Amino acid sequence: MKNDKLLQLIPNFHLSNPDQKHQLLHVYAISLKWLLPGIFIISLIDLIVEIFLGHMPFLGILGMLLFIILIIIVTYNLKKQKRR
Repeated sequence: MKNDKLLQLIPNFHLSNPDQKHQLLHVYAISLKWLLPGIFIISLIDLIVEIFLGHMPFLGILGMLLFIILIIIVTYNLKKQKRR
């Protein structure tokens, strides 16, 4: 876990003791369940508004792609854990 570069992006993660690291990971994991529906709702609203205004909705499409990729990753990990 020390070499994971993604975890080092969390503020103060490298300065924490193991209990604080566990608590930080728990807080970020709880935030993820609100982040995914938030990205989906904002992307959907952006797509609707951009199409209504006649523009090409680049950010809405990018957000939807990110949402789909995250859902695929989460689904794959859940199926992988159930096999064990």
